[in-house]
Amino acid sequence: MHFSDYVEAYNTNDKDAKGHYFTDDITVEGAHGSLEGKEAVLAFFADAHSEAKERLRPLVVVEQGEHIMAEFDAEFVAKKDILADSMLGELTEGEAAKLRFFAVYKLRDGLICEMRLAIWPQPERIEPF
Repeated sequence: MHFSDYVEAYNTNDKDAKGHYFTDDITVEGAHGSLEGKEAVLAFFADAHSEAKERLRPLVVVEQGEHIMAEFDAEFVAKKDILADSMLGELTEGEAAKLRFFAVYKLRDGLICEMRLAIWPQPERIEPF
C-alpha cells in the first residue's frame, strides 16, 4: 500500500475509495471509543463528514514493516453550524478549523487492519480551503 494514495482517497470523502484500503475486520480506537469492521468505520467517517468537509495534511509519516505512524493536520470546513460539544468546538457554516492528530496504522496483506488515533484537544481556527 502506498500511504499517500490512502490519504488522497480519504480526502475525496468517497466511501468506496476509502474502503478500498481497509480489511473487512478493521478495528479503530480513539477518543470516540472503539469501532470494529469496515462498515462501522465507514459509517463513522460518513457521519463525521456530514457536518464538515475534511482534508488530511500529513506532516510526518514513518513506515516500518507492517506499521505506519503519521502526524497530521486535519483541516475541516463546516458544511452547517456545528455545536460547541463537537471535537471542533462551535463552528458556523463555512468556518474552518484544524486539529493536530497522530495515527498508528497496522497493515495486513497491504490493507489497514488496525488504526489508533490521538488528537490534540484544542482546534485552531484557519482560513477555509
